Amino acid sequence: MRTVRPNRLQNCKLLADKELKKIGRGSHVEKVATADGIDISVVQWFDNRSVTLLSSFVGAEPMQNVQRWCKTSKSYTEVPRPHVVSIYNQHMVGADLLDFLIGLYRTRI
Repeated sequence: MRTVRPNRLQNCKLLADKELKKIGRGSHVEKVATADGIDISVVQWFDNRSVTLLSSFVGAEPMQNVQRWCKTSKSYTEVPRPHVVSIYNQHMVGADLLDFLIGLYRTRI
């Protein structure tokens, strides 16, 4: 599972960030393709910004509700979140920390 830039997916037509923002917070789009007998899922989700994830083992379903702070109503609201985002958040914490720590040290070539 990886985050990808939408312009790197040439044959996959995803919604523009402006269109997702019009739909609202928690909106998502999922495209599934089969390559060599393996299903590959591309999920684009809009929370504060658009996030695009590519996975070969998990997709958008089942959706989960998470609480997010809403500035306009100044209260917490329920926002639907795809399953691939929750799996990504669970398992990428250590990798992001490792990348941060490696960036602090200068490497000699």
